Amino acid sequence: MLINMINLSNFKILDMKESEYDYRFLVESTTTISPSYCPKCGTVANLYKHGKKQQLFFDLPMHAKRVGIYVNRQ
Repeated sequence: MLINMINLSNFKILDMKESEYDYRFLVESTTTISPSYCPKCGTVANLYKHGKKQQLFFDLPMHAKRVGIYVNRQ
């Protein structure tokens, strides 16, 4: 189990890599939100998921290293 170094309670850390200059975290949300309509077109019926993708966010530096957070998201 990884310690939650990024202090984001709604995310579970799946993996962490540290290099000389960087921290890289792979995280996944612990909360699941199922929308009742499509945010793009407004359709209410027949919603389905299209799989997950990783999105990179950068946080403030920690211990003088850059912090990148890869979020597994829908």
